[in-house]
Amino acid sequence: MNKKANILNNDSGSTILLAVIFLFLATVLGISIMNTSTMEIRIAGVYKISKMVFYAADSGVHYVAVNPDWYGSNNLDPAQPLNFPDPANPATTYTITNELNVGGTVTYQGKSQMTAGSGFSAGEIMAIRYQIQSTGTSNTDANNQINAGFYRIGL
Repeated sequence: MNKKANILNNDSGSTILLAVIFLFLATVLGISIMNTSTMEIRIAGVYKISKMVFYAADSGVHYVAVNPDWYGSNNLDPAQPLNFPDPANPATTYTITNELNVGGTVTYQGKSQMTAGSGFSAGEIMAIRYQIQSTGTSNTDANNQINAGFYRIGL
């Protein structure tokens, strides 16, 4: 009877058992933290690319703004928008980096009276209205499109 009591009071293997349990819990916690941080890195990468593509598309609007050839006397037919950067080829783009391309169209929208507060008398000078559709694309198939309207004062 004395022998059975010694076996039940023997706790010589409990330290190893507790160490294995804690090691298992630490491993599970480490794996979950690693998965979470990997997912956050992927989300940040997608966000970065979407911002880059947006700003690439926005650069197309500025590209047209500094090139008056796109909104001059050679673009006065609403049925024939001009493609930038190459008016003859709608599929062309200009390259910002190895990853980003920009292209789009400039469409004549018609003439209208100058808006109030523009500093010009009504009826004297017309506003020539245009619509820009600029598309930024990346080599990861991300894209963003910006539509902007603007007018030119007379021709």
